[in-house]
Amino acid sequence: MGYDSFGSFDANPAWLVAQKLNSTKIENVELSGVPLPADFYKAPKVIEKLLLQHEPDIVIGMGVYPKEDAIRVEKVGINLMDYRWIDALGSPPEEVPDCSGNKPEQEPIITGGPVAYFASLPVEEIVQRIRAEGIPAHSSFTAGTHCCNLCLYTTLHTIAIQKLRTLGGYIHLPLLPSQAMTMHNMPSLPLDVMVRAVKIAVEKTVDKLNGKS
Repeated sequence: MGYDSFGSFDANPAWLVAQKLNSTKIENVELSGVPLPADFYKAPKVIEKLLLQHEPDIVIGMGVYPKEDAIRVEKVGINLMDYRWIDALGSPPEEVPDCSGNKPEQEPIITGGPVAYFASLPVEEIVQRIRAEGIPAHSSFTAGTHCCNLCLYTTLHTIAIQKLRTLGGYIHLPLLPSQAMTMHNMPSLPLDVMVRAVKIAVEKTVDKLNGKS
């Protein structure tokens, strides 16, 4: 799953990667790229519907993070949504409404739901394999509180509540070079590199699915 247009980005790398991998196959797993609306209240309904309709073996959500300089594989989704981007460096919060203009502050994603879920992807194995290919990557214990964390938490909550056998997780992607050039030369990676990295993530997760990891 990849978020489609978001904020000032008319081409979201996440959706472009999802399209590139759509209808491809890795061992016994066929990949489907599905767009997600960057909307705090619509995205959970889309995610739940997709999971219940298809009961996939693997779900990997994807989104862009403009300041990211590597492939960031998330470990934890928390039950909180807030439209303000707050980093760990003490920078002032950046207000980023979703594509429908929603501005939730300190709201639970699921009222009464667990505080957090761990991703069931083999996160560290994925990161090591991507780095072995010469692609910058790292794991992360925070997916933020915006739509990306929303996707991760909702995916894992649905899997848990519905007792699905699906392995789920989330990957943050950098900007494309063409986008970075218009944003004071922020970090970026070429699209083909991001596609390769996500494909590796799927390969390692298929290994886990097949008992090889």
